[in-house]
Amino acid sequence: PAGGALTTLQFRQLASAAARYGNGIVEITARGNLQIRGLRSESVGPLAADIDVAGIILPDGVAIEISPLHGIDAGEIADAADMEAMLRSKLSDLLRSPDLAPKLSLLIDGGGQFSLSALVADIRIVAQPEGQWLVSIAGDEEGAIPLAFGIANAAVDAVSDLLQILIAHGRRARARDINAAMLRAHFPQIDSIRSIRPAPRKSSFVGITRLRNSDAVLGVRLKFGQAKAADLISFLTSAESAGAREIRLAPDRGFFLIGLAETAIPDIQNAAVDH
Repeated sequence: PAGGALTTLQFRQLASAAARYGNGIVEITARGNLQIRGLRSESVGPLAADIDVAGIILPDGVAIEISPLHGIDAGEIADAADMEAMLRSKLSDLLRSPDLAPKLSLLIDGGGQFSLSALVADIRIVAQPEGQWLVSIAGDEEGAIPLAFGIANAAVDAVSDLLQILIAHGRRARARDINAAMLRAHFPQIDSIRSIRPAPRKSSFVGITRLRNSDAVLGVRLKFGQAKAADLISFLTSAESAGAREIRLAPDRGFFLIGLAETAIPDIQNAAVDH
């Protein structure tokens, strides 16, 4: 979903649709993507209609993974959702190109308490201090090749160049397939960039995290990365009763509950175990 966020009502509606049109299993992947299992060719259309009715927005084109607590993280450098919106606005035609690889991966890490550093991506856009962004390709934070460093507009221009190169290479091309000579021709900064490493961040999102406004949010992980729709609906109903209003999908097979009354968190943690 756009911004990696759902209301608790939308998540319940999605779980209900998974039970109606699939096998009732909802999964969250290691990358924080949501999957519905057991669909058939004739059930895809009705599922899509239910997603529309729920008001869940699914952007066209390349999936862009962003920091889960964007906009509310106490330690973030920049809001990854703002950068995503900028990319989709300025590069909409490129991002929707049928000549891009179907599984091309693009992520935006705004910094903060939870890093996307372990995720491998074709294109990485990572916030740096003083309004700068680092664009790199083909790897996780340690292994990716840095290509461009600059303000937001410069980062968008670099991503535009990369997408055009990949489109010219065709649907089988991934960032790792772009040869070094072509990279140097398009990105003269390549030999001089030094990434500014962010401060260490929490390794697990499970449990209580303090936000910028000192509110607490609860992170939960699905056992084996999956849940039965009925269990998920029951859990979300309990969380909603305790004030939860928003779900933020998170890497490592789970999600954050935003808006819980802090006094209710222990009961919701127990409910997560029960379900």
